[in-house]
Amino acid sequence: MCETLKLAKPDDVEFRANFASEVLGETEGNEGHFDDGLWVQEVINAVKISHHERRWVGLPLDAPLGAAEGQAR
Repeated sequence: MCETLKLAKPDDVEFRANFASEVLGETEGNEGHFDDGLWVQEVINAVKISHHERRWVGLPLDAPLGAAEGQAR
């Protein structure tokens, strides 16, 4: 299954996301970029670890073993 972005025109019931307008070059806005998304994901991971292990978790998270060499753990 291929993932798609579904868009709508202004007179449609749905609205077009700012992200799609930015990608299409219709707006200058910056709703975030890869680094922002990476930081948000790291915060989500820290919350999950904190909840499951019932402890405070500092950021940035420690890199998994082998991550520096591009190896999966």
